[in-house]
Amino acid sequence: MFHDASGLVTVGVYELKGGSPQSIWTEAKVRVPDPDMIVIGGGATGTNWPEGAYLTASYPDWDKKAWVVSSKDHINRNEHILTAYAIGLKIRGISAYDLANMVKISPSSNVYGQYPSAEIGVGSNDYALVGGGFRIDWQGWGNMATASYPNPQSGYNSWVASSKDHLHVSPASITSYAIGLPRWLPQIGRSLQARTTTAASFESNKPGVDIDVEDGFALTGGGGLVERHNGAGNLIWKMAPRIHPNPGFDVASKEHNQPDTATIRAYALGIRIV
Repeated sequence: MFHDASGLVTVGVYELKGGSPQSIWTEAKVRVPDPDMIVIGGGATGTNWPEGAYLTASYPDWDKKAWVVSSKDHINRNEHILTAYAIGLKIRGISAYDLANMVKISPSSNVYGQYPSAEIGVGSNDYALVGGGFRIDWQGWGNMATASYPNPQSGYNSWVASSKDHLHVSPASITSYAIGLPRWLPQIGRSLQARTTTAASFESNKPGVDIDVEDGFALTGGGGLVERHNGAGNLIWKMAPRIHPNPGFDVASKEHNQPDTATIRAYALGIRIV
């Protein structure tokens, strides 16, 4: 467990590893076990070895008590254990029931294509973006994540999700999810502030980077963006919260079956009560 500077916000990160290795994981869920908490964020880790298995979903469940993740190998069989993470949140003075009703989860319209990208905002300046996610609905060879992140061009108040097919034509649909909390909390008569930190990796065929949440803020979510590539592209296999040595978010991607270097950018989102 960790807290914001006010001591009113408590966050926990929960991990669930899948059982027997599989080539494809579909909608694995990790639930927040604390009844006083709701889910506010999460993530997943596939694998970068030996061939790679990549993320195809990472989004909040409808009941706001679980995080849902999916992954798949591609072309080359790579059975793997998918690790799912959920970030649980509680705020002193606000019940879990009231907090769940306050959290706004906004899905975008589905966008279809070989390289689909969808964006959705929290819908009101009265809300702050505190996290987000994505879901790819794919068939055939499949489509895999290349981005799920808060858009700085919107003032970090909208969430972008993107994906791509790879070496085989395979269009798919993608949905982006924005998670928002009110900037004013009437139950405790205090304001909520949200903050995003970011860092980029060096260029590599297997880039990875991590970023701490800002001091005094409690981690609520995170994301990643493959920023630059030179050929077929990089695919994301890791977008995961961490608590050691400091709360933050880790992301990683890799080339697949065709050499290609890229950079990847990590985002960590946090909140504090003032």
